[in-house]
Amino acid sequence: MPKKPSDAAAARANRSHLSRVINEMPVGVAFYDDAGKLVGGNALWREYHRLDTQDAAAGTAYETHARTGANRAARVYDTAGWETDALSTEFQPDAMEGRFTAQIDESLWLDIRNRRTSEGGVVSVQSDISEQVARQERLGNEQSILQSAIAAMPSGISVKDPQGRYMAFNQKIVELFDLPDGMIRVNGPFEDVARYQAARGDHGDGSVEALVSREVDILQTLDIKVYEKTLATGRTLELRRSKLPDGGIVTIAADVSDRVAHQAALQKAKLEAEQASRAKTRFLATMSHELRTPLNAVIGFSDIMLSQTFGPLGSARYVDYAENINSAGKHLLAVIDDILDISKIEAGKLELQEEVVPLPAIIAACTGMMADRAQRAGVYLRTRVPEHFPLVRADPVRLRQIILNLLSNALKFSPEDGQVTLALRRDQGGAPVIEVSDSGPGIDPADIPRVLEPFGQAGNTTRNREGTGLGLSVSRELAELHGGRLEIESELGTGTTVRILLRRDCVVEG
Repeated sequence: MPKKPSDAAAARANRSHLSRVINEMPVGVAFYDDAGKLVGGNALWREYHRLDTQDAAAGTAYETHARTGANRAARVYDTAGWETDALSTEFQPDAMEGRFTAQIDESLWLDIRNRRTSEGGVVSVQSDISEQVARQERLGNEQSILQSAIAAMPSGISVKDPQGRYMAFNQKIVELFDLPDGMIRVNGPFEDVARYQAARGDHGDGSVEALVSREVDILQTLDIKVYEKTLATGRTLELRRSKLPDGGIVTIAADVSDRVAHQAALQKAKLEAEQASRAKTRFLATMSHELRTPLNAVIGFSDIMLSQTFGPLGSARYVDYAENINSAGKHLLAVIDDILDISKIEAGKLELQEEVVPLPAIIAACTGMMADRAQRAGVYLRTRVPEHFPLVRADPVRLRQIILNLLSNALKFSPEDGQVTLALRRDQGGAPVIEVSDSGPGIDPADIPRVLEPFGQAGNTTRNREGTGLGLSVSRELAELHGGRLEIESELGTGTTVRILLRRDCVVEG
């Protein structure tokens, strides 16, 4: 039978086993007796303090190890973060007991936990916390950078945790909300600020506590993410709120008082302009009616005088005068009609009476009406119209008005022996296109926007030409009422082409 091991042998085996366990522990461990002599230390402890075999031998005095740390400029801090000499070169078990943080060198930080033994010695358990310290330092740097960035922001910023406590803020948000100093503070509750504002009247009517509860609910549920709020001080703020991953809230506040005031002024100006436009429209409609009645009488009487229905007028000068009266009256009546059309269009009261019409027939009627005028002006008027062209849905009266306006303009600005061409075609998409081209002096491209405005004329237009500058403006408005558009293509010295493009779906196929 094998012999039973002696008690001494068992004790030695246990000590050997315990020594191996301590040596393999993931923390540094060192034992000192009541005299401050090293009983033993594991490999990780020796590595932390860079101790050689001799310095780590049993029986080495604590002061030797402490001096080694001092020579390496080790610094020790208590749990409050204050630097301490509790782990100085002298072995003082009472002072050494407790928890400490030690910076051994630039890259090594230890968490040291010392405990007195029943025999009066000290057991020291030490762990490497360098990574945690570095991470906290990085976080501290990031926090410092973030706080600096927040402080430099032109907008007011506050950051609240999920419970509504302030984590960070800048002075700008205090100024924008016109809050007393100290009202917003780190770890301070949002309810305090909401209560102050409710009492001041920032949140409207109602009991203060009910208003505070509503504001807290809005903050927590984030029902309103972007909104404007006018404070009792008269300042209007735009507030933008967003959730952080942990449930906190970031609020960004900007003063938009000037923008709101500007918008209000614009709205007021718009209303005043609309009222003035309506007044102008009523005035023009009334004046047009009042002028057309006597003008029709003047034109009618001058027609009778020209036809000498009731006998000869006598002197030939009377016939010339009657012709001038008749021509001037018709011109003035046309101007009044154009002004009335512009007024109706601007007021939105001109409605199209659309029907299915043949464009070639309308073009033929218009050129027939202008043929005598073209002949008197010595201008060759020709048309280019396809033999077969589909019907279109449009207002025939307004189409004739557009075409006559364009022909009248083209004839007016074409020189004697010049040419005016009226063409009809379809573009690549199949939409009808009406073009009137002349051989006149042309228009500077910079003047084109001007001639499209009411009473607008090109810079090279002389005032002795007949017209008020309403024809193109009326034609453009009428084209747009049809869902189309008017384009002008011209350069000085090359003549002018005015193009009416109707919408594709006005074509009646089949």
